Amino acid sequence: MLAKRITPRNDLVYLLGNVDSKKQERPSEIVGGSFLPVVITARKDAAKFKEPSFVYVYRDPKSLDELGGKEFETHLQECILETFFPGLDREQFNYLFIRHHNKDNSYELNFYCVCIANGKQFTPYLDWRDRKAHEYMGRMLHCQNKELTDPFSDMSFRLLATKSKGQKTKVFATEVNKILDDGIANKTINNRNDFLDKLESKGYAICRKGLEYFTVKKNDTKVRFYGRAAEQSFNVNDIAKFQNRASEKKDWATLWQTENQKRNRKLIDKYKHLKELNYEDKRLKQYKYVTHVRSNVSGNPHISRDEIRSTSRDESRITQRDNEASDRMQRTSRDNDRNEKSIGRYANKSRSTSKRFKSNFIHNRTKIERVFGRAAIYSKRDFNQISNMLQILIQFILSLISALSKRNKSTHSKDKGGDGYGR
Repeated sequence: MLAKRITPRNDLVYLLGNVDSKKQERPSEIVGGSFLPVVITARKDAAKFKEPSFVYVYRDPKSLDELGGKEFETHLQECILETFFPGLDREQFNYLFIRHHNKDNSYELNFYCVCIANGKQFTPYLDWRDRKAHEYMGRMLHCQNKELTDPFSDMSFRLLATKSKGQKTKVFATEVNKILDDGIANKTINNRNDFLDKLESKGYAICRKGLEYFTVKKNDTKVRFYGRAAEQSFNVNDIAKFQNRASEKKDWATLWQTENQKRNRKLIDKYKHLKELNYEDKRLKQYKYVTHVRSNVSGNPHISRDEIRSTSRDESRITQRDNEASDRMQRTSRDNDRNEKSIGRYANKSRSTSKRFKSNFIHNRTKIERVFGRAAIYSKRDFNQISNMLQILIQFILSLISALSKRNKSTHSKDKGGDGYGR
């Protein structure tokens, strides 16, 4: 299986369309990821960034049924998410898994991701940082599933290479490589001599041979080939044995997990707005959100995992109520702390006042609490104190009124007497 990053023009339109780059019909199908309208909205929000989206494609010449069916595809998707978002909460990302149904029945899965997380930019892949993790993931998958066409083995790489970049040379080299691949698959080519004999039987002329190269000519085209198959010591069996020994010696799953742990620390350090995944709630989160699937093959959109949807709604409601109760408790605690600070500042202010008004600040604490919105709980003793204060205040007011009335009467009588003696 080949894994490669691509940059298609009008990426989301192309990936969800039913026509490939060669204008040939090939239906597309969303087989996993977020809700499509949410992804489109996130794509518009990410348009302000230099790289708003990201596409990584996984191909294998065999069909999905030969590779293990839906079970293999589900496992592949899980590995891809863990590779791109190692140890991170996947709910903060917007992504899609799009399968293309090619005419030759080859398997093709496209991973589309919007380069934004929590409203800020996020680059899901950097070659210098993430290439090793993707290589380890591929080797691990090919060790687990022998049906996959291993791109990391020497047998799968192009064993012939040319230094010329002309279009005519590329076509010629493609023909020669096809003869080599078919011969290895049919077990008719085991070494370089078998390969050269096969070329001569096909009408190609061998002009020159060296220890590490040979030159092939047909009609007016002449090309020199390099690579492992062009070496004099080339042997198919030795390459296969070497690759098998190399695969058995290393635990690719452990290497992949270790590399993901390193990348998790790098991502958290670089992107402060990313959230790590709480592995205790990982199982609950897997069933909390439903995967919305759109199929161009059947022509009608549908939603998968319908049986889980009702359960996930109840769980989400319970979780939401718990979160609201927790938020209310936190707000109450913050308000109480704020009120305590305000009351403390107000009480400190009373220390700088004169002794005449100091008692008023001390006995009016409940009033201060009411001013700052604190729920006051009074005891019987508090009510008795308040009533006594009110009685004293009423008596003081009455005595003050009577004193003022007596003073007014005396002043009025004096005014009358003075007028009489003056006459």
